[in-house]
Amino acid sequence: MSAGVLKRAWASDVQMNDGDKPQLYREAAESLRRLASQAPLPDIQGDVLDLSARFERMAMYFEAQLRLGAAGEERDDQTVFGCGAAVAEDVTEGG
Repeated sequence: MSAGVLKRAWASDVQMNDGDKPQLYREAAESLRRLASQAPLPDIQGDVLDLSARFERMAMYFEAQLRLGAAGEERDDQTVFGCGAAVAEDVTEGG
């Protein structure tokens, strides 16, 4: 797994704008999928794949936030969160 992707995600000296977050989370998810393919035990492989899916959902959540923010700043946090939750449900249900 590329530790550089994860270090870049949480390094305190890195200034990210919101537009960078979805790509960063997707890169971390891809690294986790590669790591899962190398796991010797099915339980570990499944756990790492679950974590990878969470990173994908976070990427989708931030993309939804960006789209809603671009559509109009009058939206409140509850509206943005609701959209992110709906997107996450689609992913987990294979939609």
